[in-house]
Amino acid sequence: MQDQTMIKIERKTVEVLKSLKLVERESYNEVIRRLLENYLEDSLELNEKSKLKIKKGLEDVRKGNVLTSKEALTYFNKK
Repeated sequence: MQDQTMIKIERKTVEVLKSLKLVERESYNEVIRRLLENYLEDSLELNEKSKLKIKKGLEDVRKGNVLTSKEALTYFNKK
């Protein structure tokens, strides 16, 4: 119980939360957490450096510039 904080919300907000429940027994806390997680996942954006790395990696794969499984194992065994 020590990890809980009480908040006051308007009756209209409670009605919206009720309508967003996936199942009857889902708590308002679970509904809010799910909404926040979905929002964060949907709005997650990679920085430019990461986008360039992914783009280069995809280009290498398309060109066939990749290691075989055997080559990869040899490479990692050397390290």
